[in-house]
Amino acid sequence: MGKSYIGITLGPIFDTICDASSPAALWFASNLFSDLTKRICAAISMDESAVIYSPYYTEEEGEWDGVGKYHDRIIFSTEQYSAEKLKDIIRKCKKDTVELLPNTVNKEEAVAFFETYLQIHYVVKSENELGNANCILELSPYLDALELMKTFPKDDKSNPLGQLFAGAEENRNKYIKESPLYNRVNEANHQMKNNHKNRIWTIEEIASHKNAITEPLKRKHYYAVVSADGDNMGKFLQKITNDQVTKFSELCLQYDTTAAGLVGAYGGMTIYAGGDDLLFLAPVMTAEKNVFALCQEIQQSFNEIVRSCEDFQKDDIPVPTISFGISIQYAKYPLYEALEYARELLAEAKSGQKNAMCIGVQKHSGQSIRITVPNSKYEEILKELITIEKNKDTNEEDELIHSVLYILGMFSESIKVLDKKVIEDNLNYERYQHVWGNFFDNAGQQKAKTYIEKICKLYYDKILKANYKDSLETLIYLLRLKHFLVEKEGEREVSGEN
Repeated sequence: MGKSYIGITLGPIFDTICDASSPAALWFASNLFSDLTKRICAAISMDESAVIYSPYYTEEEGEWDGVGKYHDRIIFSTEQYSAEKLKDIIRKCKKDTVELLPNTVNKEEAVAFFETYLQIHYVVKSENELGNANCILELSPYLDALELMKTFPKDDKSNPLGQLFAGAEENRNKYIKESPLYNRVNEANHQMKNNHKNRIWTIEEIASHKNAITEPLKRKHYYAVVSADGDNMGKFLQKITNDQVTKFSELCLQYDTTAAGLVGAYGGMTIYAGGDDLLFLAPVMTAEKNVFALCQEIQQSFNEIVRSCEDFQKDDIPVPTISFGISIQYAKYPLYEALEYARELLAEAKSGQKNAMCIGVQKHSGQSIRITVPNSKYEEILKELITIEKNKDTNEEDELIHSVLYILGMFSESIKVLDKKVIEDNLNYERYQHVWGNFFDNAGQQKAKTYIEKICKLYYDKILKANYKDSLETLIYLLRLKHFLVEKEGEREVSGEN
């Protein structure tokens, strides 16, 4: 018969998680699909000739940490392909999904609903058709097209997920906590569980770092949804063999475990970590670090893990990088809005320079901040700006930044003329800073002279001389982001405009 290569796609994951209105529901929806992928992989592996290239699957499994690590596509080969047998596997796995639901759900209705709702499609290519091509690259376009072929249940009345996610605000997670999927997680490893109170962390508790932020700061009412994905995967896959794909999948599983551990240690909740994809909720900032620093640790861990394999240390293999969409939103706003915004921001980061963080803050007042920072520039731009400290005898930092932003907005046209002199005439820093200082020469800002000079120095060296497009606008948005991190409750919003 020869070898056959099969690609399977599962869904609708994003549509399902967008129906979730709490962290617990979001986690459950994601893990429902991860478990479905895992069970299909287990059934496929019963065929001794089957080789699963992605995701990495092994029958050996230790204690589950509650993080779904099986993504929504399966790529494998077999010498014993049977369409009927594969359909039977899919049919049975769909049916068995109801066993993850609590006993309060009508299982018979749930089976009928999942049969239509769960989108599991596949494509098959023979070894002759594939040739020497990378199996993921070859099958992915077909899977992309199959994902558009959606079937829908006749109505939503028997949707067990809707029943599971619904309920009174104070008891919304009751049914999720009764589910076998939730209760199989080891207590010690569960990022969701507040074991002291026998309940699940809320968005408000995640935002306030589980109530550890006691200062009257606005950011304790905001949380981050972070969506991460690998860049330039196509170029990478073109350079590696199918056997190396399996090795890469194994390394991705190691990365997923590491990333989930970093998120949990930070005080966040990992919703999904499969392959090079990652989705998590987190506080914006803790006493030790902020979510941007966490993202840097995650992308560095990916690079170190992949580069640890000798196969991927060669100069001609472009190891993928990681980009992030970081959506920061008020805790009372709908969760699905933050999810969709994080996805939009990730697409912006990946469509631009890649290997970057696209950060979006949607404030309760209606104002927004949106800026992209390359991962390579985090240390010297964003981190350095965030860590600039004011003198002890000056005003509160949020008031000081507000004042700086006001001046930048008032004199923006003059500053742009000055900036042009730097680019065209190579105006040195001493002369530049002398003119810049004249914009901030009022009596109220004299005590903050050192603070303002540090901002000027960073702007000149790291933004202006680096030929950033819209340099001044970049500085203004960075300062607005810094202002958001230190802003006290009850303080006025800032726009950076006159």
